[in-house]
Amino acid sequence: MATPSLEDGVSSSRYSEKSLRFAGQKSADQETTLAASEEFDNRRRALASALSVLNDRERRIFEARRLAEDPITLRELAEEFGLSRERVRQLEVRSVEKLQTAVKNRVAAMESLAALPVE
Repeated sequence: MATPSLEDGVSSSRYSEKSLRFAGQKSADQETTLAASEEFDNRRRALASALSVLNDRERRIFEARRLAEDPITLRELAEEFGLSRERVRQLEVRSVEKLQTAVKNRVAAMESLAALPVE
């Protein structure tokens, strides 16, 4: 069998149009998967960075209430820390506000870096 030439049409080569479409789809799927993986890693790093603004108690409350598969009740956390349920709820709200501020600041910093001219 002769080696396909760049001047030959697709149909004259050993690769059918269908196999070329499949290869293109596979490449697009791989790119989508890679992009999703990178996005997940970026979000995980952003969350880890944002969590660093919380003290140990705020972090424990936030993780137990917002990140756990089986969230802990306010009552359980109140007993753990020797606080009222209302105080635990207030700390949870404050931790969410701190995280939102940290994430906004990180995004603003990234956008300002992206706006800098490349030398």
